[in-house]
Amino acid sequence: MSPEHQWQKAISWVKSNRILVEQISAPYRRYMASNSKDIEQEAILAAFYVLDILADQAHDSSIFGAYFRVQFRTLCIKTAAGGMFGIVDDTEQIPSTPSGQRNDEPEHEILEQALEKMSKRQRQISRWILAQPTPVSITCTAKAFGITDRAVRILLSNAIRRLKNDHHGNQKLRKEFQVAA
Repeated sequence: MSPEHQWQKAISWVKSNRILVEQISAPYRRYMASNSKDIEQEAILAAFYVLDILADQAHDSSIFGAYFRVQFRTLCIKTAAGGMFGIVDDTEQIPSTPSGQRNDEPEHEILEQALEKMSKRQRQISRWILAQPTPVSITCTAKAFGITDRAVRILLSNAIRRLKNDHHGNQKLRKEFQVAA
């Protein structure tokens, strides 16, 4: 079965089994920074993954439902765990520079060049994060801007991708970014 066919089959299966998807995700929804559309997309990815595994290993498709439940529940748990455990105390996991020690942050000029490569909103959020005296969580950032955790993650991911893909930018900037990433 071609990947395109598997993808269409996964979409069709999830759309026809929405109640099952809702039942599997229900215990984890309050801990997930996801809306129903995000959960549906995760279910489609899980269904595609299971279809791909079953096709590769030439298994009978009658076991699809059981494999899907396990795979999708695992995705829900991972998403919920990121929401539950990563919100409150994630700043404790980020080491801070003790006072009096040398700070290895990039030069101000390099940082400004990197920020100029970002969109206005990405730059605004990045400047706010950098201005904080201590590391801040995604949730704290989201609350400060009145947006969802997922929106912050997407904005920052796109900003990082934009910096990584900047082939015409300053060589020193790209080198510093690669070291930091």
